[in-house]
Amino acid sequence: MVTAFKYLLGGKLKKADEAPTREEQLLVDIRALKKEMDAAYLRFEYGEDDDSVEAAIYVLESLKRRYHRLLKIGRASCRERVSY
Repeated sequence: MVTAFKYLLGGKLKKADEAPTREEQLLVDIRALKKEMDAAYLRFEYGEDDDSVEAAIYVLESLKRRYHRLLKIGRASCRERVSY
């Protein structure tokens, strides 16, 4: 029996053995990265010593760069789909 599960994207149902499209995977990656960034901001806010705050800053910088990279990929993908 093939089970179906609901993707986070638009309530669209897909079979478990179907791979997400490139755009769907990109959105899932961005959402996961956003959750990581929220957690890193909390670690920064509630850091108890200088070392933990500094570590949170490095993590945040890394996550921001990944976020901008994913947005750049998304914009390029959108431009490919909609050529004028």
